[in-house]
Amino acid sequence: MNEAIRCFLAVEVSESVRNAAARLAGNLRKGIQFTKAHPAWVKMENQHFTVVFLGNQTPQQVERIQTALSDLPQRMAPFEVEVAGLGVFPNERSPRVLWVGVRRGREAFAALYEKVISRLVPLGFQPESRPFHPHLTLARIKSFRGAAEMMDIVRSHKDCSCGSFSATGLTLFRSQLHPDGAIYTVLAHWPFSAPSAP
Repeated sequence: MNEAIRCFLAVEVSESVRNAAARLAGNLRKGIQFTKAHPAWVKMENQHFTVVFLGNQTPQQVERIQTALSDLPQRMAPFEVEVAGLGVFPNERSPRVLWVGVRRGREAFAALYEKVISRLVPLGFQPESRPFHPHLTLARIKSFRGAAEMMDIVRSHKDCSCGSFSATGLTLFRSQLHPDGAIYTVLAHWPFSAPSAP
């Protein structure tokens, strides 16, 4: 019997951005610990920009996804990303996800998303109805208890920056869930090789 492979497509971030995001999360945690909110903080070594979450796929479907994306490298050029600005999903009254977003590079991320989706739809993949919003997840919030106090602290850091990095490729990760956090394994990587615009 074929084992389902839980997987997603993502852009990996630099170590300097990951370290800056860890410092930001640490500062937020210091303030939020004095509120009634109890966010579940994400492991910083797992930080990445998810482009498409694919969910559980058969090994055959994973192969088809890899084949469908094989021409992507020559159609995307590396692009600069500035990781900055705090926010929450879905809104400030009912925060479920605390994230840091993208200040520069959003158009290139959107173009990458469109190119990926156009190759996945023929395989039966249904894109999400909500617009694509590149972000690094800092924490997940299970309860709205203390949300207003937490949002005061989030707003005080809303103009933060975690620095910049060059997005140089797309990676297909396998995600294996464990009690102490997910373990990610690289299944495929497509380096962007199109020439950058002058």
